[in-house]
Amino acid sequence: FSKEINRFFSSTYRRLSEGLVSTEKQAIHEYDLTVLGRKLLALFARKRNKLQLTPFLTTKRLVLDRCVFRYEPRGKDKFRWVLYDASWYPTEPKRKKQRIFSSERVVRSAAWLVNNGLYDHHMTAVEMVPNPTGVTFNDLVGLLKHLQSFFGPVHYLGSNSTGFDQPATIDRIMLIIDMEELEKLKKPKTIDVIYRNTWGETFTESYSYDEGLGTLIKYARELKVKNFRDLVERFVVHLPDSAKENRVAKRILEEICENMGLEQGYEYELLAHQLRAHAG
Repeated sequence: FSKEINRFFSSTYRRLSEGLVSTEKQAIHEYDLTVLGRKLLALFARKRNKLQLTPFLTTKRLVLDRCVFRYEPRGKDKFRWVLYDASWYPTEPKRKKQRIFSSERVVRSAAWLVNNGLYDHHMTAVEMVPNPTGVTFNDLVGLLKHLQSFFGPVHYLGSNSTGFDQPATIDRIMLIIDMEELEKLKKPKTIDVIYRNTWGETFTESYSYDEGLGTLIKYARELKVKNFRDLVERFVVHLPDSAKENRVAKRILEEICENMGLEQGYEYELLAHQLRAHAG
């Protein structure tokens, strides 16, 4: 039903925009029409690595009472992180789980949960079935809490025109180091990047450490920050709780600052210390 509503919005806008082109006088200003089109694009358009908004148009509450993460086989030598809604609803005769999302990376599943407003640290009980990856329960809960505090759900999307009058650019970035590696940070192997643009669209990407660092620097430049303080407000590094040391966060910040030409004086050392204290 939600897909049908999405198609209705998109087709209505298309007919509206095509019809106004042939009309000399129109009641809708071109600016408003442009903003409307961009809002619809942000809400419904499918793009590579984008987290789709999935409205639950039922009597179910938005924030889940209970959710379960399972690492399940999917074909030969392939696995996926599957997310289940395990909340109990009065209309259901018995307690049951409903599959709501799946992804190859636990970071993407966690980001989808937060982005859609289904998780709240104070309200949602999280469970994780034991798995052969390097993800521990504390790692998962720590990631969800950090995602909620830094990104939060995209409830505000479309509520005003801020950001939609300009082309979309990256607004904030989170870097996650070795979330699924069994040996943490002896030498970083993988990174997950989550970023949200000025239209409220959220994307996740996964790389090997060396490959991802170059992409990360390119994304950081798009933030167009003026100093290091601006950078750490819009760019954060997340390290799993099971990581034994977190000097890698400082190394990454140093390299990004060097490539962006940002000063690294006393203020840099102070804020880098604060970041290391909160990383993960």
